[in-house]
Amino acid sequence: MHSRSSRENEKILLIARMSRDMNEVKDLDLLLERILLHARKFFNADAGSIYLRDKDSLLFSYTQNETPQKRLAPGKKLVYSTFRIPIGNQSIAGHVAMTKRPLNIPANLGLNWPAADHR
Repeated sequence: MHSRSSRENEKILLIARMSRDMNEVKDLDLLLERILLHARKFFNADAGSIYLRDKDSLLFSYTQNETPQKRLAPGKKLVYSTFRIPIGNQSIAGHVAMTKRPLNIPANLGLNWPAADHR
């Protein structure tokens, strides 16, 4: 008989919370903030962003970064600027939006985008 690790159980609970939030939270901004938080916890990521597509560009809309957040006083939140990037090979996010395929970049790659071979 297989027993689940506590990390596997935590991931199942995160998926359940995300599903519950999607059904219960009516405020889109709050919902996307929660989805980003749950996704970061699921993947054990220090930071994450959500881009929203608007025609031929991506709107940098939701972002979280745990490292600088820890430096702030309790109850304070980092302020991020909203900006647009074109969909295309000028950026990693633009490339992924254009190809509609995931792109796995090893952390130690030392990527020099867009000059790097990304096909």
